[in-house]
Amino acid sequence: MKIVKIIENRLYAVCYDDQQDDEYTRLFYHDWNDIPGLIQFFLTHNAFLQTPFWKNFKLSYEDAAYIVFEEAMGLEEELQICALHADTEDYPDLNSYFQEFGGEFLFYVCDYVPVKAYGTNNPSLIRLYALRITDNCYLIVGGGIKLAKTIQESPGLEKVISRIKQVQAYLKEQGVISADDLLE
Repeated sequence: MKIVKIIENRLYAVCYDDQQDDEYTRLFYHDWNDIPGLIQFFLTHNAFLQTPFWKNFKLSYEDAAYIVFEEAMGLEEELQICALHADTEDYPDLNSYFQEFGGEFLFYVCDYVPVKAYGTNNPSLIRLYALRITDNCYLIVGGGIKLAKTIQESPGLEKVISRIKQVQAYLKEQGVISADDLLE
């Protein structure tokens, strides 16, 4: 596992040993940017779009693919703006954009708080999962398309919880306490 700098002192991403790209690059420049791949994903998982929640939005698999693409572009732009605001102490910053999430971590005391960011639509099809390292400094650990109530039930997201725990253990083992420690 290695850590890749996305925006100095603000945003970093994990590159897992079994992957060529870091999570930021994988999500924004491959998975969420590949319209034919997204269409195939939604064709394969079309049953999720027919559940009571998503059925109300009347999304075809093509519509869903283009929505993910547009949400990803919007999310990346929002992250850039929030990182800039963190440097100038303006609002919204990264701290206000990322939200803590519960579930398995609700009562789990840890040094690196799991957080998530949504795409720009409401409701959003995409999620970006990260760990808060320090004030306005985040490490992206994964993400994907969320089609079900829980991440464990969403195709492609079932590994997120184990990845979060894996990265938390790695950071603790490496003694990471600030952004300066991430790239050592």
